[in-house]
Order: sequence, then C-alpha cells, then structure tokens
Amino acid sequence: MLAVAQGPVFRGETGSPVARLCALARVTRLALSRAHLSGAALMFCCVFGPAPLPASQDATARSAPVQSASVPATAALPRLLSASSGPSGKAVGERFVLDEERHRFLIPQDKAVIVYMEFEGLPGEHRISGIWKRPDGATAFVSPDIVMVSDIPRFNAYWTFRLNPSMPPGMWRLEALVDGVPVGGYPFEVVAPSEASSTVMEAGVSARIPSLEDLYELRTSLVWVHRLDAQGRRLGVSSGFVVMENLIATSFQAIDAADAIEVEFSNGRLEPVSQVAAYSAEDDWALLQSRTDILDALPTMTSGTVAVGERMVVFNAAPPATREIGGVDITGRRGPAQLERWVFNPGLSQSAMGGPLLDRSGHVAGLLSSCGGPGARGATGRDGGIIGIRLCTNNSAIPFATIATHFNDSPVPLAALRQSGVIASPVRESAAFLNGGTRRHQDAERSKRRRGQPIVDDRAEFAQADREVEVYSWWRWPENARNPAPIAASTQVLDMRNRIRAAGGPVRVKLSRKAPVESVFVFAITGLEPGIYRIDSLADGKCVWRTFIEVQP
Repeated sequence: MLAVAQGPVFRGETGSPVARLCALARVTRLALSRAHLSGAALMFCCVFGPAPLPASQDATARSAPVQSASVPATAALPRLLSASSGPSGKAVGERFVLDEERHRFLIPQDKAVIVYMEFEGLPGEHRISGIWKRPDGATAFVSPDIVMVSDIPRFNAYWTFRLNPSMPPGMWRLEALVDGVPVGGYPFEVVAPSEASSTVMEAGVSARIPSLEDLYELRTSLVWVHRLDAQGRRLGVSSGFVVMENLIATSFQAIDAADAIEVEFSNGRLEPVSQVAAYSAEDDWALLQSRTDILDALPTMTSGTVAVGERMVVFNAAPPATREIGGVDITGRRGPAQLERWVFNPGLSQSAMGGPLLDRSGHVAGLLSSCGGPGARGATGRDGGIIGIRLCTNNSAIPFATIATHFNDSPVPLAALRQSGVIASPVRESAAFLNGGTRRHQDAERSKRRRGQPIVDDRAEFAQADREVEVYSWWRWPENARNPAPIAASTQVLDMRNRIRAAGGPVRVKLSRKAPVESVFVFAITGLEPGIYRIDSLADGKCVWRTFIEVQP
C-alpha cells in the first residue's frame, strides 16, 4: 500500500510552492533551507521500496543517457543502476510508471520533469539525497534527504521538477547520493521559450503545437516514387514530398537502379519523371521535376539543427496506400559537419525513405535517408547481400537546409544520369542465371587440389591479407529452351562512387542440358582501399546479379 507523508510548503522568490516531500518509507528530515532554492520550481521526492521498479520494456523509451559517477561495475555498493525521465507519470500500486520517457523538455509545453532512478545497495537503512545542478554546473538546490529501510538490495526513487519560464535553459543534471556517496547523475535538457521558438514556430506564427491528428493532414503533400524497369514493371517504391511548385524531394536511392521513375500523388495521379533538378548520390537525396498541380508544399526549416533527444514526427509507409504518423527520437549525429546526418530511433520501413522528418510544428527539418550506396536497392546476393542490407539502415536523416540551397540548380535528364553511370543499372531477370557468390580465391584453389571440386564457402567480408577474391556465377540451360545461345559473362567491381575498380570478361559460357556451368572471375584486393564495393555479374552486358563485399585492413 502506498503511504504518503507530506512535508511543509516553502515559497521561493516568485511566491509559488517550492518543495514537497512524499515517501513510501520512513522520512526523517523535511527542513529545506531557502539557500537551496532557485527560481520557482516545485519539487516532489518519492521513494518506493523495498520492491524495485521493473525496467521499461519499450526500447525507444530509453533514449536519455545515464551518466554515472566514476564507479566501475565491480565497485562496492551502493551504486546507480538506471535512470530515466518523462513529463508525467502515476503511481500504480507499489510501482511508478512514466507516461512517456525522454530527456528534452520544452517550456511552456511541458509542465514538469520526473526523474526516476534505481539503485543497488546492501540491505538495511539508506539515506538518499538529490542535488540539482544548473547548466553552468552550479548547484541550484538540494532535495531533502530520505531515509528508508530495505531488506533487499534494490530500491528506487523519483523526483518531480516543475518547469517555469524563469529557469535558465540548457542541460540540467540531478546528482544522486546514497549514504553520502555520489553514485551518479542524470542529465535532462530544458528549452526555454525563446529557444523553443526555433523548434515549434517561426517568426509571426502561433506557438501552438499541432496534434498528430492535425499533422496527419500533411500526408496529401507526400508522394510515392516508383522505380520501373524497361518494361514498366515496378521494382520498388520510396517516399517523397512536395517542397515547392513542380518540385519533389526524395532520396537518391528512390531513383537509383531503375530504367524509369514514376511519381504517384495522393489522389492516385501518376506522373513520369524525366528531369532531376538536383541530386547527391553520396548524400542520398534528389529533387525531381514533376507537375504537382494544386498540391501544397510542406513548410520547411531552411536553417538550424535539431538536438539529440528531440522528439520528431515522421510518416512510416506500407504501400500501396498506407501512411502511418508517429514519433521518433534523435539519438545521435554522424559524419563531418558538411555531411552531417541525424540518427533516429526507431528505424522505419524502406518505403518511408525519402519522406520528411518534421518538427513538432509540422515543418520539414530533414529528409529520411537509407544511407545506401549506389545500387543498394537492387542487391540480390545471398550471403554477400548482407552488406547491402547493412547499407540500408533506414534510421537517419539529412538536414534539409543542405538540400534547400540547390533549389535553383540546373536540371539534368534522368537518362543522362543512367548513361554516365551516376545511376546504377537495375538487376534484370535472366532465365540462364542460377546463382552467384564470393569467396577467398585461396580457399577455392585449396579445395580444388584436395577434392577436385570447389566448396561454396561464401563470405562478404575480406581482409587485405586475403589478397584475392573469387566471384563465381552458375549458369543453367533455360527451361523450355531448345538451343539457347552461349552467354557472354562478365563481372564488374565498383566502389561507392560508382567507379569501376576491376573488371573481367566477357567470357563465352556454353550452356549444358546435363549440369550447370560455372564462370569465375578473380581480382586482387591488395590495392583496394578499405571500404565497401559492389559486384555486378553481367550476361550479354546486362546486370543479372548484384552483391556487396567489404574489404578490411
């Protein structure tokens, strides 16, 4: 049963309540001096014990980092086990459940910060203290000590911290002490009204944050981008969105490895694409020229950035018609400043890539990117395809400010990008191709000497010390074919800039009714820089199989 002991009420400089203390266990000290107070924050401190609070099962809810003191895992008790925070929560029996877990809080949208901590210590009596630190590291105030008796080694506490506009913005921190020993701390970010305005509004626009129901209406400005083969058959689909009249933003992967591109609008209208207004294969974005008619363009943020821990809005996609709206957390950044990417969690579907990353007001902050290299959308390899799958992470975004500077670039015909090799060729069906793979050449040679037949020992990762990689392809007599012509088999090895680094063939492969026929291409990797390389197997000049390998130092 939850027992509550309420302490005295103090008042800060603005006259609002400053601290109250609630405890499930025995409370011994309620005095809180005025010197410990700052601003007009109202703080509650609650301890649940002796039963521990179970860890959250929601992986996305643990985006806020736990920064513990310099106490190794094997150090003597007590110690901090975990920490989390959120804007609200409630007591459920002997448990406290956060309604939402995050560590970035906006004023005035958020009213409070609840910090929950779980500790480990020897059974017995423990005194828990909390010290609140300002962004400059100075102590803002100190919570009352709470004394509890636990007959098990785990116990828990939570504090509620009321937010107000007079608080200094930045990274605050709650330092915890158990029995006078610093056991760790938990950081949380407070965004003040002037700072929050860059996230939730632009000059002259109301700061009211729209609901997800409001933002769901923006889906009418989103499009499907279909990759087509030469016969008009669909090879894959990505997302895109209208950024201005007759201009659509999407990922470069949405137009790669295709013979043609077709845009499908929210009303079902189909529009072929022949011009690319601007693109970056390396950064994975493209601007397509297409007639948008009366569709509204999404408002964009052309400057600024997003903070780690910030909650953003995305449209996940399940074609042919379903779009789902929801939230993701920015969990990190990667790449140099000029090629910065924002990493978010959870990841999305491949079909969502090319869509917008929205702030909470519905403005485009970034473009969803899969990070795949040229040809990654057309990988069909077996084990080697693992590298291709690894390329398409589906959990990063490109700052839209980078893309917006290219709105007035000179357009390029889509056909010219294909002819120049900027766009990889699609993988085409071949009745004669059976399968392919990559292996260490020395393994294949050793196997031939030992047993007379090579062992299919596929791998996708090679060290430069392996010296040579063998690419094999198996060819068969096509079903129902009377007298098929020989195959001109060739192989290309390309880097992530679509440059050919090695090539072999064509070699004449005469098909047999009795058994499949193997063709082999061997190339040296000692002269290749560490990185990821694409391998295309061609029949009569057309790619029929594709995989990726990684060369390691």
